[in-house]
This record gives sequence, C-alpha cells and structure tokens, in this order.
Amino acid sequence: MILIYKIPFLTAARLMLALLLMVLIFHLCVLLGWIPHTIVWGGRIQSQEEFILLEIVSLLINLLLMWIIAQKAGYVKKLFSEKTLKFSLWGMAGLFALNTLGNLMAISTLEKLVFTPLTFVSAFFCARLALGQNQN
Repeated sequence: MILIYKIPFLTAARLMLALLLMVLIFHLCVLLGWIPHTIVWGGRIQSQEEFILLEIVSLLINLLLMWIIAQKAGYVKKLFSEKTLKFSLWGMAGLFALNTLGNLMAISTLEKLVFTPLTFVSAFFCARLALGQNQN
C-alpha cells in the first residue's frame, strides 16, 4: 500500500477527472454514432435499445463519479459525508478492477488494448483517492 501513496492525492484527483472527461466525450461520440458501438460493452450489444440504455447509464455513472471526486478533492462543496465518499471510491475502484478483467475478455481488440490499461489505472487512482491525503 505504501507505493500507492507515491502518487499525490490531488494529482490522482486531477488525472482521474481528466480521464473521466475524456471517457464522457468518447461515450457521447459513441451515442451520437460518430464511433461504432461495436467497440464498447465488450462488443456484445444485442439491440439499439440496449445500446442506448447502456450508454446513458455509462454517462450518468461517469458524471456521478466526477462529482464524487470533485467533492473528495475539495473542488466543490461536499454534499456527501467523508465516509460516503470513501465508500463510493472504494466501490468504484472495485468496479474498475472488475471492468479491467471484462475488457481482457472483450471481443474488440481495441477494447482489450486501450480500455484495459485505462480501467486498471482508474482502479488504482480511485483506490488512491479513497485512501485520502498522504499519511505522513
């Protein structure tokens, strides 16, 4: 766990917010049809309705996570308790870790090569943020 503290807390917050902003833009482009939907959700989307629902859920989860990180980093007024923020970030770290495993099993090679490292880094940054400021 000591290695995780090598990344400064606010650096992890800024990098995670930037990464999530890029993910939001990416999912908007997929939703608008500018990027083929076959490279998301493991390439296993069965219908247009399922595609739209999953993309909207993804956008909402990413916005919620950005808001949680902004609260934890002190960029916006905290509406959740510190305990709730910490729990949420640990939950997202776990979700990103599971998503990393899912990306490794994706049909899309692009998803395997690009999104696997991104979800791994996201899991690491969320864990770093859940731990809070450095424990010196």
